[in-house]
Amino acid sequence: MHQLVIVVSVPLVILAIVLGCCCYFIGRSRARAI
Repeated sequence: MHQLVIVVSVPLVILAIVLGCCCYFIGRSRARAI
């Protein structure tokens, strides 16, 4: 059960970090364009 939690949480954390970086860079590029 513990290993399942780790196997599920690790990809979710990576996805969250990637999405956060994407939103951050999109926000910066939009701010620069305006």
